[in-house]
Amino acid sequence: MDIISKFTLRNLKKNKKRSMGTIVGIMLATALMYTVVGMFANFRATMMSACIDQSGYFHVEIPYCDSQTYKELNENNYVKFRMSYKEFCEKSHLKYKEKPALTEDEKNSLRQEGMEPDNSVDCFIALNEPKKVDDFRKLLINKYKIPKEGIYENGELLAYETLKLSDNNMRSFFSIVVIILAIIMVATIFCIRNSFLISATEKKKMYGMLASIGATRKQIKKSVRKEGAILGAVGIPLGLILGNIAVFVLVIVLNIITKEYFRESAFDFKIVISIWAILLAIVLPIITIILSSKQAERQASKASPIENFRMSEDVKINSKKLKTPRIIDKLFGIGGVVAYKNLKRSGKTYRTTVISLTVSIFLFIGVYAFINEGLKQQSMQYGNTDYNLALYKPSNLDTVRQAAGNSTIYTEYTPKDDEYTAMDSSKLTKSGKTEEKNNINKKVDEEKIGKASVVALDDKEFKEYAEKIGVDYQDTKGKAILNDYFLKADKSGKRTLLKKYDYKSGDTLTYKGKEIVIGKVTDELLPRQGYNGATIVVEKSSIQDVTELKISWVSINAKDPYAIEKAIVKADPDAVVINMAENARSEQGMIIILSIFFYGFIIVVSLIGVTNIFNTITSNMELRQSELAMFKSMGMTRKEFRRMINLETIFYSTKSLIYGTVIGTLISYLLYRAFAVRMDMGYTFPIKGIVICIIAVFIIVSWIMHYSVSKIEKQNIIATIRNENI
Repeated sequence: MDIISKFTLRNLKKNKKRSMGTIVGIMLATALMYTVVGMFANFRATMMSACIDQSGYFHVEIPYCDSQTYKELNENNYVKFRMSYKEFCEKSHLKYKEKPALTEDEKNSLRQEGMEPDNSVDCFIALNEPKKVDDFRKLLINKYKIPKEGIYENGELLAYETLKLSDNNMRSFFSIVVIILAIIMVATIFCIRNSFLISATEKKKMYGMLASIGATRKQIKKSVRKEGAILGAVGIPLGLILGNIAVFVLVIVLNIITKEYFRESAFDFKIVISIWAILLAIVLPIITIILSSKQAERQASKASPIENFRMSEDVKINSKKLKTPRIIDKLFGIGGVVAYKNLKRSGKTYRTTVISLTVSIFLFIGVYAFINEGLKQQSMQYGNTDYNLALYKPSNLDTVRQAAGNSTIYTEYTPKDDEYTAMDSSKLTKSGKTEEKNNINKKVDEEKIGKASVVALDDKEFKEYAEKIGVDYQDTKGKAILNDYFLKADKSGKRTLLKKYDYKSGDTLTYKGKEIVIGKVTDELLPRQGYNGATIVVEKSSIQDVTELKISWVSINAKDPYAIEKAIVKADPDAVVINMAENARSEQGMIIILSIFFYGFIIVVSLIGVTNIFNTITSNMELRQSELAMFKSMGMTRKEFRRMINLETIFYSTKSLIYGTVIGTLISYLLYRAFAVRMDMGYTFPIKGIVICIIAVFIIVSWIMHYSVSKIEKQNIIATIRNENI
């Protein structure tokens, strides 16, 4: 081992705390990188397995493949195997259904497109190299003369199997992984870079001594690189071990959650050992360490031996910047003044600590806001309904009632022959006229243009609806409640609620010759209703004399919606049942999964930040121990000394909280705007997240500062002043 290597190793052993802090930072970063990439690989494998379970393993389907081409494809180099539809179902364990015979018109239509339906085979093909699917498609078109309309790709499987970024889902997942890895690298660079800079500052006099006896700049740079290599050699393998454990635990937890919350749609997450995940988790931390050490290399090697001995470049004093506000002197005394001046002259160390804290703060607030918005929308969408099962146009209401048992049932009716009534076009608002023109241009059904849909409720439910919108039932009895609002989306995707007509209470409508008085105009929807422009809600008894009604929706409020759903499906296999409880449960499960990932991510990034702060503050205090010992020797009391440290804590914490809360609040507002496209429920200021950050930041910074001070207080004042090196 050469002298430089021995020197580097001895220095790392001498500064065990900082070395351990840096190793922990590298280990956490490596573990998080491996977890992110490893979970991406596991998710990819899981989705591929789900695709295969659902639709079988194939890449290309040719529904009308002639028998000659079918034979030749078996010998094609691109093809792994090809099968007929029946063989494919048997191999894939899928239910085989005989396809209905084509009519002559359908056959002629296929022939016009270049496909021969007679004597053809529905051919399923798996490729040896799925990435070459585009080349195979060209071969089918050019050599076998199969029209492009007659070739279907298993796009979902191909997207996951080939990592096809043209697929929206795959591009989204890949973008998320890249962004998370970038954030981890930035956070880690701050941590490791700061550690190297502190190390270089500590050893400046040592570097000056080495340079004075003949060490070259190259050798001094080698010392810094050697330090990075040793720290990486320890931290990266530990990170890989921790990352594998994290992935294993995450997969187990996710499988428990999916089985609990997704029930019928649950699928098992796969555990795969990806060589690419391991390579990335090794290469990215190495790149991070190299980038982190560059500035320390330049700082250690650029100065002359004399400058290194004098350490004249470390502190640059500007008298204007060091001018202390009077309020600090009054509140904190001489200790506060010294603390303020120290933070101003040690600008680089101060900024690095503030940035580390700021990143952790705004990431936490952003994630907190994201999860809160998701929970709020989930509660709004599923928590306020008075039912948990919905049936669309059930064939037999008695069968449903029998299967539902003692559950509360609500029934919604629509006219059997004419579901719409004409509206007065002169009462269209400006936005309503624009919407009608758009509907005509989009070729919306003519029966819906200038009309309102008619919905009838049982008398009891109509009374409940009237009370819900804040009117007396007696004022609306025998009348109609009109909802004439619609949602308009602008180019950015933001949706605005607009009024379509200018009807008021007391105005009349005519339905099949019967005059109906409007009792109330509202924007309050029925549970199964959407903002579709215009809907009149009436009592079933008020229009039965002019039209025959049919059941449109049946809503059930069941104590056990899962058992009732099974009973209904068993009694009526063709029933279309929407389990709102299952939907809410599934969305809640998705929010829990996202919470685990996001909170796990923010905790690890925060831990990397904490190791950086710990290294920065403790090393800074150690570098200042001679200065602090001199203050004590001049008569600074323990109380004054503690006051000085408290002010530094306040400065670090307050500045970080100001920047972090401002950026975090901005992120929370941007997240609200993104969610508002789907459902706007108003912006909620993330006050709880900010309060958590304030408490956590002051506790962490205060503990680290006082931990460092307690170590210094135990030292002998004279010995500390005489000792020029750590």
